[in-house]
Amino acid sequence: MNTIIYNRYPLLILLIILLSLNYSRAQELKVPIEINDKSVDNMVGRSLVYHIREGIRKSSEMRLTIDNETKILVAITTTPEHAEKPNVSCIYSAIWMLSDSTYPFPLYLYSVIGSCGSESVQSSADNIVAETDKLFLDIKKLVNKLKSNK
Repeated sequence: MNTIIYNRYPLLILLIILLSLNYSRAQELKVPIEINDKSVDNMVGRSLVYHIREGIRKSSEMRLTIDNETKILVAITTTPEHAEKPNVSCIYSAIWMLSDSTYPFPLYLYSVIGSCGSESVQSSADNIVAETDKLFLDIKKLVNKLKSNK
């Protein structure tokens, strides 16, 4: 019995290595997204940014990055909607930019402003993640169209 387990042990290690290599390769194929959090300290705003990051982590097409690479940069700013009730709701802005180290400034793509209460944080975050995905797909279509016109 011990011999069978021992003989399968190298196979198990090889399988783990192959799976980790495939995971690394899959991560490289995902679109790099950087979330730049410029929020004023409030619970709803922090929760919104957290849920946006989690939505990107769960995506099959996107990955979070802080590396110096070509990426979509999403600048999120939040502030309490009411100063007397800072942890009930927030006003937010999201600005999407294409960031490439060869250019001195990122290229503006799109922006949105909105508000969300503590009960609608998840749906607001989902909308921002969905917009990020849509922008990436639009860029991909444009690049493919330009390639086909050559």
